[in-house]
Amino acid sequence: MMRRKIIEIRRRGNREMIRNYKKGTGRALVLAFSIATAFSLLNITAPGAAQTKPVKNVSRPRSAGQGSDQGKVDQVGVESAPLPSGKVVYRAPRHDPFQNPLRQPPKPVKLPPKVKPFPPLEERLEQYKQMKRDYYSRGLPPPPGTSPYLVSELAVNGLYKTKDGYAVVVNATPKNLTYFARVGDKAYNGVLLRIDWQKGQVVYSEVTYMNDGTNRVTEVIKPVLPAMQASGN
Repeated sequence: MMRRKIIEIRRRGNREMIRNYKKGTGRALVLAFSIATAFSLLNITAPGAAQTKPVKNVSRPRSAGQGSDQGKVDQVGVESAPLPSGKVVYRAPRHDPFQNPLRQPPKPVKLPPKVKPFPPLEERLEQYKQMKRDYYSRGLPPPPGTSPYLVSELAVNGLYKTKDGYAVVVNATPKNLTYFARVGDKAYNGVLLRIDWQKGQVVYSEVTYMNDGTNRVTEVIKPVLPAMQASGN
């Protein structure tokens, strides 16, 4: 009886040992498989990462004068990088690349325009005489007598009224000649614009010619003394 119990205890112990052995072996296998899987994953390149391209052997052409005994020489070349995609736009530099930006020549100073002088009176009178001949040849009335004189050379001696409207008595001071003028009659550098009977004055437009080709137009008021005013029928 005692012997059976001893044998039974031994059998139970052996089964327990076998069961523990199996459990330990399974755990070891799982651990070994996990380690092998980790090492295999380390050797796999992640998708999208840069991969090393194989190197191509490019044969170098023989230069002139080399003997045939040298044979062909292989040169290890690397493929050129691809050009960037998209449109390439050239941008010019902001300054001349052949000039030193620190030593620029000084810019020329732009001078203000100056008044262009008028021809002398005798020359203007000759122009007026030629103008009169041209008008007569075409059957036109002669230009007004104030045409060869500057606005500054005209003095208003009086105003008078007719059935056709107002008129002005003008004195050409360089020659001390008297002329009758109406609105629209020209001077050498202006036109009679208005006659103001109530204020006793006339208004001329005066043109100043500049040496840069521009013109400046101003209005000049010439008063008339009340004692000089007269009326006509």
